[in-house]
Amino acid sequence: MRRSSPLPWSVFVLALGIIVVCHFGLRGADDAKSADKTADKSVDKPADAKEAAADDDLTLPKDAKPEDLVKFIDKVRKMQPQTPITSQEQMREFVGKTRKAMLAAADNLLETKPEGDVRVTAYRTKLEALALLSRLANDDQARKDLTALAEKLKDDKSSDLAKMAKQILLMNKVQAIASGNVDDAPAVWKEIKSDLEASPEDPQTVQLAMMVASAFEHNEKTVELAAQAYSDLKPIFAKSSNPRLAAQAKKIDGMIRRLSLMGKPLEIKGTLVDGKPFDPDTLKGKVVLLDFWATWCGPCRAELPNVKKNYEKYHDKGFEVVGVSLDDDKDKLDEFIASEKLPWPILFGSEDSRGWDHPLANYYGITGIPAVILTNQKGEVVSLNARGEVLTKKLAELLGDAAAKDKPKE
Repeated sequence: MRRSSPLPWSVFVLALGIIVVCHFGLRGADDAKSADKTADKSVDKPADAKEAAADDDLTLPKDAKPEDLVKFIDKVRKMQPQTPITSQEQMREFVGKTRKAMLAAADNLLETKPEGDVRVTAYRTKLEALALLSRLANDDQARKDLTALAEKLKDDKSSDLAKMAKQILLMNKVQAIASGNVDDAPAVWKEIKSDLEASPEDPQTVQLAMMVASAFEHNEKTVELAAQAYSDLKPIFAKSSNPRLAAQAKKIDGMIRRLSLMGKPLEIKGTLVDGKPFDPDTLKGKVVLLDFWATWCGPCRAELPNVKKNYEKYHDKGFEVVGVSLDDDKDKLDEFIASEKLPWPILFGSEDSRGWDHPLANYYGITGIPAVILTNQKGEVVSLNARGEVLTKKLAELLGDAAAKDKPKE
């Protein structure tokens, strides 16, 4: 999901979608999931979706009263594509036309100067539509309009609208960090932490905090801040009445340990796939890539050719890879290793400590893969993000020109 910039745009739009969903429970935020579904016209639709089945019925009712506009918005929100969506372009087109129809209805509704729940419905619809146009249809104007509307609503008399608007503006600051303004990252985290301390059980605040902390991990300039962020989250989660958050608190120690590794020695131990104990002494004096992966992980398999290429170029110059498989099925792992002819040692868990419960994955707080840690010849960690071109660049810095032959010893 993700790693070329400190806070990727994908993190921004995903968090924005969570804000929309958690505040209002809107089905529209699931349009991306709908893209994976196929439409079967022979299957009866639920009663509440039958009138919304035709995705081309987007004409606003004439001389519509406020209650008619509210019904229209609800109908469009429930719409499903009549034909299977098989591409991102089709998904963007569907989101674009349905959300623009909702936006027009919301604007018409606001022209009637509504009050109470109807006013909230109008503004929340507008925020939802603009957010999804920004997120899924990649509409720059919608993004600008969303920011302007959020500025207008950040101090609104509706606490729900004000809260949603403030979080959208906060995510704008996060995206500014993604563009290179990492100096602002501590202040942004301070604001998120303050919101979380005020509402520790609020689902969208928790999700936003975790997402931003995770995003900080993936740039070396904000790794230390990520460790601090998780340190801040641990006591809040530990006190939570939500069992999932309480369980997450127990994993944070490992995450902090991993994020605090820069310049420190890396501990690698475990059992190889063949059941033999791994000997860490075989790594002395070598540049080592510790690679947490799994055969079922698409991004891991996509990165594999890059690791192989660098292994072939630099292994003779002192580069070693140690894989940590988070697979559960040993037979599938054995088959994959054989078919890919993986030449480096791979650690695998015992019967009761496989997958995400691998001891080394727990020790270093691995919550997403691929995850890699690179050390220099002294065994000191020099990168927590050595993938793609970053790996090649780091190896060149540590081991020199791959094409150059080592000078013979005198």
